[in-house]
Amino acid sequence: SISELHNGKSLVLATALRKTAWHTHRFVVGGKEYTLDAVEHAILRPVFRDFRIHAAIVCAAMSCPPLRSEAYEGDAIDRQLDGQMRQFLAIPALNRYDGAGNTLYLSKIFSWFEKDFTGGKKPIIEVLLPYFPAETAEALKRKGRDTTIKYLSYDWRLNGR
Repeated sequence: SISELHNGKSLVLATALRKTAWHTHRFVVGGKEYTLDAVEHAILRPVFRDFRIHAAIVCAAMSCPPLRSEAYEGDAIDRQLDGQMRQFLAIPALNRYDGAGNTLYLSKIFSWFEKDFTGGKKPIIEVLLPYFPAETAEALKRKGRDTTIKYLSYDWRLNGR
């Protein structure tokens, strides 16, 4: 129904919007025309090679990192990206640690773009450790490599923000 579409409850709508917004609309960047998908995968990821970008790119889905309340700026970008990573990893619905079961539940983003985070060289936990809330980081340091990682399913429904 129209009300379901308007309220973002339709997976079909979410998928259609994702395809439209990321793959069909074109924008001029540096004199060249790109889709949002191309900006992410042809410019941001390969050129800057900074895994923190995944906490800054927001697709408006429920499982996306939160939208920053200020524009990213050159002289503040490191602080801003660090803050985004910390905020993203501190949201229990998106990333959480179960100490009793020694299981780290991570956003599917960390699975999809694992090589962006690890470079194929480091364990994902080691890379993310500085960005976890202090209590989680300490628990993960104690448990080390025995921690099981599970990736949460991605909720593509629109977040309404």
